[in-house]
Amino acid sequence: MSLELSRQVNAEHPELLRENIGATCHQFTLYLIDKLRAAGHDAWLMCKTSGEGQFVPEGFRPRQVVGLDGKTYTCTGVSHDAIWSDDKQYDTIASANEEDEPIYNDSGQQIMGTAVWNEVPAQYWRPNNPPLKVIQPPQPPPSQPTYPSYEELGGDSGGIAITRQLEADYKRAGRPGLDGDCGAWQQRVSYDFLTGVCKTVQESITKHRAEWCSALGIPVV
Repeated sequence: MSLELSRQVNAEHPELLRENIGATCHQFTLYLIDKLRAAGHDAWLMCKTSGEGQFVPEGFRPRQVVGLDGKTYTCTGVSHDAIWSDDKQYDTIASANEEDEPIYNDSGQQIMGTAVWNEVPAQYWRPNNPPLKVIQPPQPPPSQPTYPSYEELGGDSGGIAITRQLEADYKRAGRPGLDGDCGAWQQRVSYDFLTGVCKTVQESITKHRAEWCSALGIPVV
């Protein structure tokens, strides 16, 4: 039954074991644990301690756990392929890769994981690998970014102020009108204002006007 569930997860999410890196193997175990629990099994991730091969989920913090021998250990991550189910350990991915990058065989072919359900004999259990009996709360959805209003960003008047100052200085320099380079000056003024380097559009104009006047060969007046 549990082998069927493991294969079912692989069928529903084939990209995970195809990519076969630590993060995707971990995601596979999470999907499998969800299915096992839905089927009535007592399934958990497996704790790992410092020095062992492991995956550290984003936001995971080391924590004290009681080991299989009753001693206290510091859980620094979880197994990327083995889990606990109904008080037994199982390997769930053959050829699992705990690294951040794919692995390849001698022929240069990427090694993919295979969904399995292999019970680990009790004599091979390590006391520092108890089940991590913590229900991970669902991550809140990312908040939508908020932006200032158009008027708060200078509005039409801000853009007009930049253009009019450029036009006046180009005219003083004897230029027939604004050219293709003037967009760079407008961009620099806008950038410094929008990023807070300058508190107002006028302050940013004053800062960059010296630059474009120099390029035009005229003094700032």
